[in-house]
Amino acid sequence: MAPRWPPPSSSPWWGSRSPTRSTADRPAPATTTPPRTAQARPSPNQEHAMSPYTLQTAEPDTAEAVIAGMRDRIDLLDTELLQLLERRQALSEAVQEARIAAGGRRTELGRENAVVARYADRLGRPGGRMAVAVLEFCRGSLARPGGAPR
Repeated sequence: MAPRWPPPSSSPWWGSRSPTRSTADRPAPATTTPPRTAQARPSPNQEHAMSPYTLQTAEPDTAEAVIAGMRDRIDLLDTELLQLLERRQALSEAVQEARIAAGGRRTELGRENAVVARYADRLGRPGGRMAVAVLEFCRGSLARPGGAPR
C-alpha cells in the first residue's frame, strides 16, 4: 500500500492537534490577503533558491544553469559535512582514549542514546538512523586493530 501524502494531521512527524485546544483558542485567519505586486515574483535571473515559479518560467538553459549552481552548493555542503564528521571523529577518539585511560569503557551508551534521540527529534526516523551511522563511524580505530576501516 502506498503511503498517503500529505500524511494525516495525527501523524507524529507532522504534529497533531491537541485535544484540549479548541478552535476558539486559535487566532482567526486573516480575511484579506495583501495584493500581489509585480515585485512579488522573483526574476529567474536573480540569485535565490529554486522555486516552482523559476522552474516554470526559466528558459531551459537558465534552468539547467540554476540547477547546476545549486548542485555546486550541495557539493560544497557535502564537503563541509565530511570535514565536520572528520572533526567529530577526532574528538570522539580523544574522549574514548581519556575514558579508557581513566579505567572506563570506550563508549557510554546513555550518551549515544541521547545523541540518537536528538537527531531523531530534529530529523525524524531517518535522523535516528543517521545518528547511529555517525556514532559507528566516530567509534573509530580504537575498536579495530591497526586502525583499519571496516
